[in-house]
Amino acid sequence: QRFAKDGPLWLVLLLSVVAGLVLSLLLPPGFALPIVADYWRLAAFVVFYPLLEEYVFRGFIQSELLLTRMGQKRLAMMTFANGLTSVLFVLLHFVHRPPLWALAVFLPSLALGYFRERYRAVWPCVLLHAWFNGVYLVAGSMGGSG
Repeated sequence: QRFAKDGPLWLVLLLSVVAGLVLSLLLPPGFALPIVADYWRLAAFVVFYPLLEEYVFRGFIQSELLLTRMGQKRLAMMTFANGLTSVLFVLLHFVHRPPLWALAVFLPSLALGYFRERYRAVWPCVLLHAWFNGVYLVAGSMGGSG
């Protein structure tokens, strides 16, 4: 029930759909079709990666940083713990992704960290991360066979 009435959550869901529409115009046609066509890659992208990344980044790193005085410091609605966790999340994506893609995960990561703190739980982040990845896959699957 509390999720149904959560304005910031609905805003993030809406903005992610808008971002997906923009991505569908920017990405090469059919960019994500190889992921969608392979059940293992698809499962990894929408289940395994969100589970692993959220439990490592929001469940462990951000949680540990929130235990420190510095981690609890805020700039507007964002804690230092969320900001530092998001920077580390971007750095992880630099390992296997092009620079712009890696940088593009920063704002979604901040949103995930915000909801980690808002709900004091990781599972909403896992679901939201899976949603973000799903939107990306839909956007990247439009327009042909790549």
